[in-house]
Amino acid sequence: MNFYNCVKSSVHFLLHILYKVEVKGYNNLNNIQNKGTIICCNHVSLIDPVAILSEAKGKVNFLGKIELFKNKLLSWLFKKMAVIPVNRGHGSSNAIKTSVDLLNKKETLCIFPEGTRSKTKQLLPAKSGAALIAFMAKADVLPVSIKYEKYLFIRKKIVLNCGEVIKYNEFNFKEGMPGELKAASKMIMNHIANLLYNQGGEEL
Repeated sequence: MNFYNCVKSSVHFLLHILYKVEVKGYNNLNNIQNKGTIICCNHVSLIDPVAILSEAKGKVNFLGKIELFKNKLLSWLFKKMAVIPVNRGHGSSNAIKTSVDLLNKKETLCIFPEGTRSKTKQLLPAKSGAALIAFMAKADVLPVSIKYEKYLFIRKKIVLNCGEVIKYNEFNFKEGMPGELKAASKMIMNHIANLLYNQGGEEL
């Protein structure tokens, strides 16, 4: 077992000891392996990527803010765990190119479209990065919502709700202009909102 899979298995084991993890739409999440799909999820906690890593089959690449890589040990760990550094607010052409290359190789990529954690637990407007990468890679998108019980203590519940894949052609991209990216971003967030508020019931 390589380093990535060893850490992934350990994360899964520990997460299920510490919390009650429920995955809705399990098949939707695990039917995307080796298809070059982008997982798009709302972002409310540092545990969000850990939960995605734990529950998704196979390797998942993540985008992470470049500040996470300042510490040499953490930088080494994140690189080993397939985290791609993003320099937010200063352009991220390298991260975009790397992401597109990985998707073209049929790997899975996880993006939090809001670009930052929501302190209120309410959805924030999406940045255009996820839509741009989907356009450039001609990638499908899997919308996922994540929510927690009000106070996240030991053995509290984490719920991942995985919707149906949004096919690339549903975005109706033509030239990837800003208006198209904005519309695609809104579509992604609408799907996430539906999973979070409508199918998932009231906030835990």
